[in-house]
Amino acid sequence: MGKGQVPVDQVNQAISVGFSHIDTAQAYGNELEAGTAIRESRLEREEIYAFTKYSAKDGSDVQSSIRNSLRDLSALATLGLSYVDLYLIHHPRFATPDIPTAWKELEKINADGLAKLAQLPGKILVHPHVYSQQASVISYASSHGIVTAAYSSLTPITKKPRGPVDAPVSAIATRLGVTPDQVILAWIKEKLGGGVVVTTTSKKERLEGYLNAGELGVTH
Repeated sequence: MGKGQVPVDQVNQAISVGFSHIDTAQAYGNELEAGTAIRESRLEREEIYAFTKYSAKDGSDVQSSIRNSLRDLSALATLGLSYVDLYLIHHPRFATPDIPTAWKELEKINADGLAKLAQLPGKILVHPHVYSQQASVISYASSHGIVTAAYSSLTPITKKPRGPVDAPVSAIATRLGVTPDQVILAWIKEKLGGGVVVTTTSKKERLEGYLNAGELGVTH
């Protein structure tokens, strides 16, 4: 999202249409902007799911990193954000000097009440779409209790248009009275079987459409 007023406005817009899961990270450099948007939303703390990640930025350790994140997330927040709902190590390679040591730091973060849940990533981030469904990875994750998060799933109709999927997706969209991107997102959500679909937009009407896509059924 970048920094400054633009990302604040974008988060505010997402909150206004019904999004409550605020996903940021130390590496993104916009935790302060997320905190500003949370303040301006005037929502109760329990109505927001604040999620950030340790990225070993500037060589800071896990303990000091989350305190820096909380400082930024609550710097301007009248609601006084004193904890995050989820705190992850952004990638296992950032678990320095080793995973057992990093894990002890995460346990302390939990014990100190700085996060409702702090852990190493218990998810797999994949790039599934209709041309690359990655069924075996998703199946493995599901059987081992690992949440699958999908990103850039709209690639077939945004970056690679006029492919063989365009016609059937358009036909389904017409039949259901929705947009092609809603069809793709609904299909991915069903394929993940309870996973998370990550996408992005700065347009309010698309944000609303993405929320509504979760209610569609397109595989039966």
